[in-house]
Amino acid sequence: MLKSVVVSKLFGYYDYNIDLSVSESDKIRFITAPNGYGKTTILRLINGLFGHRLDEFFLVPFASVEFIVDDAVFCARQNSLPSEQTDQDADDERIVTFEFGSVAGTHDSILLRLVDLKNPTPEIEHVLNQIYLFFSSETCRYIDDKRLLHEATDSSELLRLADLLKDKQLHLSESITKQLNVLQKIVDRCDFANKIFELSPRFGFRFVAKDENQTKLTMFDLSSGEQHILLLTLYMLFDAPEKAIVLIDEPEMSLHLSWQGDYLKNLREIVNLRNIQCVVATHSPFIFASEYDISVDLFELTH
Repeated sequence: MLKSVVVSKLFGYYDYNIDLSVSESDKIRFITAPNGYGKTTILRLINGLFGHRLDEFFLVPFASVEFIVDDAVFCARQNSLPSEQTDQDADDERIVTFEFGSVAGTHDSILLRLVDLKNPTPEIEHVLNQIYLFFSSETCRYIDDKRLLHEATDSSELLRLADLLKDKQLHLSESITKQLNVLQKIVDRCDFANKIFELSPRFGFRFVAKDENQTKLTMFDLSSGEQHILLLTLYMLFDAPEKAIVLIDEPEMSLHLSWQGDYLKNLREIVNLRNIQCVVATHSPFIFASEYDISVDLFELTH
């Protein structure tokens, strides 16, 4: 479980000590701030560690960033190459020292350039594998709202997920039944306009129009907002592994205010069922029902 992220001089300016500690009864934390304070960047750095994407630590300037994960610690410290060696892009000019180990024990470290990640030597590959193995017990999923909006334009992901639910319903278990029940409850709560939601092992899921012919609708017949909330719900219920860390970036972008008002309720049902930890970056206090005790405001941390 991710307990905290401590960042020094993000973009050269911001120092954050972000407490993400959660209880068994509430594993959701929201990060909020105006534009430009680094909400998305912090999610990308978290995903960089757990998603084996250490190149993320070269793509934005900072002095250091430290993660506490259960009883383990991971720290990245940035420096620049000497000026006479800076004829490359800014990302290539940075060197990063990665340090990892137990909170109470000894630490291992390695100093890398971006090119070392692109073409690692056997020695570097060995250390990278150590880092990945050290944090392999934690699985991460990064859900980018902008990516969801793009996927909603061609519906291919919804078709893939419909096939996934077809398979799930052909191999029903108690846990899958609970997941399907939560899916049905969330879709019912959203009250998709003039559409009926159906689940079946024959087609996975589909929508039928509330007309006299009960016209079967394609995924293209859903609005972008309907596709968006459906994708978000399906990803968290069926794509994210049990006990994963799920990072969600600005989920409010295409949600009607009434859906934003139900967002925390929906999220809690999913998180409690799947036993996952969830970190959400948002501009809107409305989506966490103004429960400020489960949020961290980056603006307030700097003032």
